[in-house]
Amino acid sequence: METILHAFIPVARAVTVTTATLPTSVITSTGDVTRIFCGGVQWLFWALIALSVAMFLLGGIHYATAAGDAEKVSKANKTLLYAALAVVIALFALGAPAFIGSIFGVKGGLSVCGF
Repeated sequence: METILHAFIPVARAVTVTTATLPTSVITSTGDVTRIFCGGVQWLFWALIALSVAMFLLGGIHYATAAGDAEKVSKANKTLLYAALAVVIALFALGAPAFIGSIFGVKGGLSVCGF
């Protein structure tokens, strides 16, 4: 047993431990908050669009494999309807701040993200 332990001692001596420094603060100004918020909004928008495309495909598959069954056709129609609603909601949510800002005469709309 002692010879097995002696076999690992050179390996243990060869390993060096480095200390990591903590990162500096990511948020140092209001522009950083805006940048993080806008990045999150864009990420959520594209995730919703991707989910909608997947729902369109799933609804199409359900519709194609329904074989005239009224219940399956109804399920496929609902899936396609919900996918279309998801796209409309995503587009509205992305453009709503600029639209509302333009109604009230805010220069550049209310969109701080530049969408």
